[in-house]
Amino acid sequence: MTDLDTGLVDQKSASSLWAAYESGELVFVGDRANAVNSKLQAIIQGLSEAALIGPATPVQKDADGTIGAKRAYYVLATRGKAKPECIKAILTAWNELKWPTLPPGYSTVMRWRFKANGHPNPTLALRGRNERKGRRGHRYQPEVLEILREVRDTNYLCANPRIGIAKAVGIASDRIRLVNAANPASERLPIPKRKAMRAIIAEIDAEEVLAARYGADKAMAMLRVSLGGVKTTRPLERVEIDHTVLSIILLDDDDFTPIGRAFITTSKDAFTRSVLGFYWGAENPSVVSLARCIKHSVQPKIEFLQLYPGVKNDWPCFGAAESWVIDNGLEEHASAVQQAAAEGGVQKVEFCGRVSPWQKPNIERFFRTQDQDLIHGLPGTTMENIAKRTDFDPKKDMLIRWSTFGKILVKWIVDVYMQKPQRILKNRSPYQVWNEHKGSFTQWVPDTTTILECLFLRQVYDRTLDHQGIEYDCLIYNSLDMRVIRSKLGQKLKINIRANDDDLSYIYVQVPGHDVWVRVPCLDQEYAAGLTRWQHTKCKKMQRACVDEGVEMSLAEARQQIRDDIAEELAAVTQGRKKAWARMNERHDRPSVPSEGKSEQLEHPTLDEGSVDSRADNESDEIQVLDVEYFEKVSQ
Repeated sequence: MTDLDTGLVDQKSASSLWAAYESGELVFVGDRANAVNSKLQAIIQGLSEAALIGPATPVQKDADGTIGAKRAYYVLATRGKAKPECIKAILTAWNELKWPTLPPGYSTVMRWRFKANGHPNPTLALRGRNERKGRRGHRYQPEVLEILREVRDTNYLCANPRIGIAKAVGIASDRIRLVNAANPASERLPIPKRKAMRAIIAEIDAEEVLAARYGADKAMAMLRVSLGGVKTTRPLERVEIDHTVLSIILLDDDDFTPIGRAFITTSKDAFTRSVLGFYWGAENPSVVSLARCIKHSVQPKIEFLQLYPGVKNDWPCFGAAESWVIDNGLEEHASAVQQAAAEGGVQKVEFCGRVSPWQKPNIERFFRTQDQDLIHGLPGTTMENIAKRTDFDPKKDMLIRWSTFGKILVKWIVDVYMQKPQRILKNRSPYQVWNEHKGSFTQWVPDTTTILECLFLRQVYDRTLDHQGIEYDCLIYNSLDMRVIRSKLGQKLKINIRANDDDLSYIYVQVPGHDVWVRVPCLDQEYAAGLTRWQHTKCKKMQRACVDEGVEMSLAEARQQIRDDIAEELAAVTQGRKKAWARMNERHDRPSVPSEGKSEQLEHPTLDEGSVDSRADNESDEIQVLDVEYFEKVSQ
């Protein structure tokens, strides 16, 4: 092989050349006219191997009866003959083909014969090449192109204001007219049209144009690829989990003042489209709300549905999933999520890309159905579409209390959504599909319900254990079990703990050197029982503020002071402050505190049945905080 630029010769064996051709490294180029432009070359380089099975640039081949074959017929008829004989042969061939309209001249056929001489395929050499005719490049002067590119970069590729091509052409035309006003008539520039601006815009990749005009997130959504979605074959193979804010303003149960919009976290099975569990309340999307939702999804719903006697159907959907598909928020990347997946037998945790709702379409569609079918039909809805709000004022028309909405939500999920046929399920309901496939999967659950308490625990390393106990986040944890550990391993130890952001009334302490975890209660149970980390953070903030003012205050007093301050301003503050008040007073899953000396032990991978407290074995879902009996009395 000879390098045409340098003249250097490189010798290779035939086998190595054929191997290079087979792998695609060796490419035969017919002529430089077939070379692709830079933009097409960039596209070809970005394509996968599956897209390059055929040639990068398709070669036009003329079959029998096409222009190339007919020209070759004339060439073969005149080959090896003198000019008089060639003229006669051309007329004979024209009488047979009747192409073209008039017999071709001698010079024309000789020009065809010159192109076909030495070519291995005369038909291919004589094919029509009309696509190569015409102008190459822009027809306007460089000065006009420079103005068009400047308008494109400064005006068209702008999100605010976002103008169209017609407006961009108008701006460029005005600038050219100003330039022409200062030049003589012989040097005036032509006014470009819309086609010229489109050609200038086409110089940039479509992705860059969309990102500059609509933002990177919108460009990613507009250029997304749909490959039919993820296919599942059985229930609990793929469970999608997501948060959203409910588009309805709710009232307080006692004084009927507006609290604001609550949040809901829901898990949905991708195969059956069944709702496995949910959590709704004032808790912002966090690892706490995620833990409550998954805890509800794993547990059976028998005890839970007993709180709602108005629900007619059962809810058979529960069990540990094989795969969780969750958002890409900070709470989903917490180490507690990975710990919960390992404890719950989840094989894989998938994180969706940012602003990519199509990666978990089932739960996103459920939220849309929930809004349209349930919430937008209730008084107090805020209507996500502003065009549909008209003169509706949710503050004046609110009639739904916090506890009443909880009862309506459960009723709608179990008796309406789960029982309604869906076209994607071949006109079957999620309830029917779940029951039809009961034999195709196993509904795995933790050995005991105590494991559910251990889900989403925050793991903290190198805490100190001494006679006073373990100090963590301004709270002291201790029990007689800690004395046993210290008597065996040392007076002062460095230990690892696991704390629950959902309930600070206890922690789990690892026995150093062993995979055994002991549950240790907080010494101040009156303050810590059922307290979330968010509530505790607010109490510490209040306590610090009082210390700065020279007032000594305990955490319990700070907690009560927060409630009193919010209650005094409840009628004048914004809804966001009222929702914080609801979140501050929200109590969830208060476990019974084991007596001192009877701390629970948690061993991996299973638990000792005798170490499970009665509250954990009988715990139900977080919705049990709703006062259903009070609602029934008021309704009567």
